[in-house]
Parts: sequence; structure tokens; C-alpha cells
Amino acid sequence: MYKKKRLCVPGEIIGVIEEFMPSKNVYQENYNLRSKVVGKIFFDPESKIVDIISPSLNLGYPKINDEVIGIVEQVQGGIISVKIIEINNKPVHSHFIGLLILRSPPLEKVHAKMILKSGDLIRAKVISLTNNLIHLSINDDKYGVIYTKCSFCGGDVQAVGKRIQCLQCRMVDERKLANDFGRFKKH
Repeated sequence: MYKKKRLCVPGEIIGVIEEFMPSKNVYQENYNLRSKVVGKIFFDPESKIVDIISPSLNLGYPKINDEVIGIVEQVQGGIISVKIIEINNKPVHSHFIGLLILRSPPLEKVHAKMILKSGDLIRAKVISLTNNLIHLSINDDKYGVIYTKCSFCGGDVQAVGKRIQCLQCRMVDERKLANDFGRFKKH
């Protein structure tokens, strides 16, 4: 049973201390052995050691303070869902969604300005993993929209101060732009 190699995720119980000793990427919690990383479990029945070998591929489990790049998928009220496509400048092959929660100042009347829209490519920082949700922030000059198209006609845009203007239809739109907007090269 223990000779099988199978994939595990962080925190998963992979054995008990009475049967094996923890080794690489394995930690003990009470009497259980748990995985520290995503990877394949390797049990050595002769030496009674268990290892987790993590693939070099970034599977997309962000940590607090990681920088992510993602595509805005949905904007609903003050909650924005972002499909994460890069973590710390490395492409990920996961389908994790980060949440950005916008708080409008109390003096603002009814609607907060629309600073992100569906389809925008943004850079954000992971600020929390509370309740198994990836909470993101764009509260720094380097965070915000790094690439977008006109939300009216789909044309190319340029930064005009802290707004964008379409080069085709000339529409001006609000966005929270990263300080390198327009210089980011889309892969």
C-alpha cells in the first residue's frame, strides 16, 4: 500500500509517525505526517522514510506577499474575481481565483468609480489566504491594470493621466493603472 507514488497537496495527511519518519517536505503534526508542498509521495519501506518530491512546475498555490498577474473575470459590486495566470513572474497551470474587495470611501455617493473591468490584465499582491480564499490588493502604484482594451469598441488604449483613452473611438475610461501600464508586454 505505501509503495505507491501519488500526488498530494499541502496539509494532506500522508501517514502516521508510527509507520514512517518525516523527511523532505514532510512535517509532523501530533501523530500525523503531513505534506508541506504539492508533489508526489515516495515511501521507502526499508528505511521507513517518507518524502514529497515537488515538481519544478509552479502549480499555482500563491503565498502571502506573492505578486500575481491575472485576468479580471467578474466585477460584481465591490468584489472582483481574478483568474491567476502568473505568480512571481512564473506562469501557473492552475485555475485559482483571487478576490479583490474594493471599499468605497464613505463620502462617495452611490457608485464607486469602476477602476477594473472584465478582461483587464492586472498585477496584484496576495495579502491574505483567510478561509481558503486568495485575497488580493492593488493598493500600491505598481499594482493595477497593466494591459487592457477599450471597453466600448475593443480598440487599443493609451494612458492619459490616470485614465485610459481609446485610440480608435476616443472614449475615455476610468482604471486603476499600474505605474508600468503601456510598457507591459503581453505574452
